[in-house]
Amino acid sequence: MSRLNDFKSTIKLSTAAEVRQEFGGILLFETDTDHEYKVYADLAAVLVDFVITTDTYKMAARIFNQELSPSGIAIIGEATATPAEITAKLDTVVNKNWYALVCTDNATATITALDTWVDTKTKVYVATTQVLTDIGTAKSKRTFIGFHDSADAYMMEGLLSYMLTHDIGSATAKFKKVTGIVEANITDPQLAVLRAAHGVTYIEEMGNLETTGSQTASGEHFDVVLGEDWINYNMEKEMHDLAVSVEKIGYSGNGIASLVGVATNVLNKATLQGIILIENKVPQFSIVYKSRAEMSQADRANREYDGITWEAYLDGAIEGGAISGDLIA
Repeated sequence: MSRLNDFKSTIKLSTAAEVRQEFGGILLFETDTDHEYKVYADLAAVLVDFVITTDTYKMAARIFNQELSPSGIAIIGEATATPAEITAKLDTVVNKNWYALVCTDNATATITALDTWVDTKTKVYVATTQVLTDIGTAKSKRTFIGFHDSADAYMMEGLLSYMLTHDIGSATAKFKKVTGIVEANITDPQLAVLRAAHGVTYIEEMGNLETTGSQTASGEHFDVVLGEDWINYNMEKEMHDLAVSVEKIGYSGNGIASLVGVATNVLNKATLQGIILIENKVPQFSIVYKSRAEMSQADRANREYDGITWEAYLDGAIEGGAISGDLIA
């Protein structure tokens, strides 16, 4: 230790999870109490309404206690709700500011009902089951389901938090550490069945605890679903932002150019985030649009312009492969 203390070092210990504004928001549906829709900024706020022994608190803790913590979650509840009652309650809040659904009830009938419900929505549903055969009951590309033998693991809910708090497109759901959980007890034959049904679990692989997959129930990859929704949401939002920021968008070359500019901007952002492919520093998307003269008189009279179309290559991810080689004497 220095006696003169000419140079002083001070360390601030920052071990709390960093709060990150996530894409969309998470809605936690609980079936223990009748609870009106309410947004909670952090886990301490959840503790005011739900004691630490409740499934609601435990699930919220898994969501908040990841590497990055979401800026908040919404909770709604209906005591002893049946699957039909859950979906009916969800219909009443479907237009509120949330995107991803989790539920404390993970019975087979509930998973099936929520899988059907979410399939027609621009939302996603994430569940952890303790019944291996439940993995095959879900069918929607919007359902992301996994297996863990511990009822308190909430593995997929933690993985959801990870995915939404990172830039959409920047991460695949495979190979990820979910803070706070241990390895699932699953045999190799069970693992093979799980993977064939597009399920996810949590095992030690090459010395790392990690998630085993990234596919949703339909076989689509979760990051692709998120990327599609991110582009759609931001395309609609930025078009609307343009409309409210000017007196009008003229049905003219300049007006059409402003719409094309918005579409280009959104696709460029999607490229920077890793949703759209970039090769040799060039984003791999193209946009075509119709001039005013190419639109029908009826479209112009109705003030409708649907002349912009775009195409892009997904950046995707490498999650496996084979390497061949020869050792020569």
